[in-house]
Amino acid sequence: MEFIVVENKQYNDRLIEISSKAKKNAGEKSDWGWLPKMDVSFIKEVPVLIVVVGDPSRNGAEQFLVEPSKGYEHACSASVQNMLLVAQSLGLASLWFTLFEKNDVRTLFDIDKEKDPLAIICLGYAENFGKTPSRKGIEDKVRFIK
Repeated sequence: MEFIVVENKQYNDRLIEISSKAKKNAGEKSDWGWLPKMDVSFIKEVPVLIVVVGDPSRNGAEQFLVEPSKGYEHACSASVQNMLLVAQSLGLASLWFTLFEKNDVRTLFDIDKEKDPLAIICLGYAENFGKTPSRKGIEDKVRFIK
């Protein structure tokens, strides 16, 4: 796993272009009415981007199982969650951002084609955090076996 820390706003501008293109393509392929309305211009103001890059060649022993998992993706996801929790504890606003085509991000951040850009963490100080999104109840998410 690798992390690319970006503090150069020129990358933010290019990321907006990449994300806008991905949003348009996804919006055309889905019937999600909210997707075309999603505004990615906030990226312009993000002071720090952290690109989280996984390496499939460093997957664990599970790659040899009949139905292998992608352990490197799980490890990257755990690291993203940990960074978001630490950011929150420091009073920072953060976002786990994935609205991009991987090849575009590889090109933008000069990532080897064999590696997997999984997420971009947006970090900064928010003027306001907005309202908390609604959540599904436990009955919709948890199944108990006794």
